[in-house]
Amino acid sequence: MEMISSLATAAVYVQDLNEALEFYESKLGFKKIREMGPSGCWGTLGDLPLYIEGGCSRLETSKSTSRVSFVLRVPNVALAHRAAVLGGYSLDAELQPLGDGKTFWFQFRDPAGNMLEAAGEIGV
Repeated sequence: MEMISSLATAAVYVQDLNEALEFYESKLGFKKIREMGPSGCWGTLGDLPLYIEGGCSRLETSKSTSRVSFVLRVPNVALAHRAAVLGGYSLDAELQPLGDGKTFWFQFRDPAGNMLEAAGEIGV
C-alpha cells in the first residue's frame, strides 16, 4: 500500500442523522457543505472531509470491541477534554499522556456510539 498519501475522507454511520448533525455541528464544529441524498451529507470537520450517513443500525461496542476511530487534532487538549466533560460527552478514556510527554489524548463517543479521539498539547 505504498501508494497511499493521506486520508481522503472519513465516514460516520449513524441511526439518526439529525441527532448526529446536532452533535457534530454544535459540539465539534462540523460544517455541512451539501446533502448526499435523503439520509446523508458531506462536509468538513476542521481540515477533515467528513461524510455522515443516517439510517444505519446501531452496533453496541466497547473500548475493547471498537475497531475504528479517528483522532481529531485539537489546539488545547485540556480545554477540549473539559468541554467534553461539561458537555456530557460519553467518555471512554480520561485525559492521558502519549509517549512523547507533550501530547495528550482522550476517547469519547458520538450519540450513535461511534468512538472518536482527541489529541493535542495541553497549551498555555
